[in-house]
Amino acid sequence: MTSGVKEYLSKIRNIDKTIENKKREIERLQEIATYPNAPVYGVERVQGSMNIHPMTDALDRCAELNEDIDRLNLEKKAIISIVEKMKKNGKEQEEVMSDIYDKSKAQIKAFRLPKPVRGVVSARIDGYSEYEEIANRGDDCSFASEFDIVCAIDARNIIKGIDAGLYWIDERFRDAIWERAMENTPWYELEEKYNWSESTLRKQYQKFMYGVASELGELYSKN
Repeated sequence: MTSGVKEYLSKIRNIDKTIENKKREIERLQEIATYPNAPVYGVERVQGSMNIHPMTDALDRCAELNEDIDRLNLEKKAIISIVEKMKKNGKEQEEVMSDIYDKSKAQIKAFRLPKPVRGVVSARIDGYSEYEEIANRGDDCSFASEFDIVCAIDARNIIKGIDAGLYWIDERFRDAIWERAMENTPWYELEEKYNWSESTLRKQYQKFMYGVASELGELYSKN
């Protein structure tokens, strides 16, 4: 067994340990969410407080952990593929496989936005209805000033960019993601309504936001 194979197998073991730790944390959080007033070891309850760990906070954290587990499983799958190919093709393929591994990790993170860009895109999406009102005011030529018309043009461009961002995701997810964007519907309600896991919907929303950022030119203006 080459040193390269041993290194990747060590990474797999570390990933498995991390996944198990996250699963245990999810179980603990689910217990808190189910029994919010039950005593929890290691947590000091504030006098007079019925619940210092709100159910929604626990559920949100569970969703984040599940997303981490999905990412780790993808990373593990990529490593296993690398190890199998290394064993089959020999040590001379180690550099090639390492490059494949790096690219696999890059693909997992492909649609993550820098915090400043994410903040701008979130504000644009949250203001969608206001942009519609601004655009409509500009359409009313009898009352619109020159300033109103300029603002309306900008508003229509933003609306167009947000609409276009929706087409970055698969058609199956668009209704759920649009409802989240326009109405801020909780993830668990979307999960029940559309029969998609919260983790899957969050990833699609991330991709949608990336698409909006690209359509509005935010990816380039913030670099």
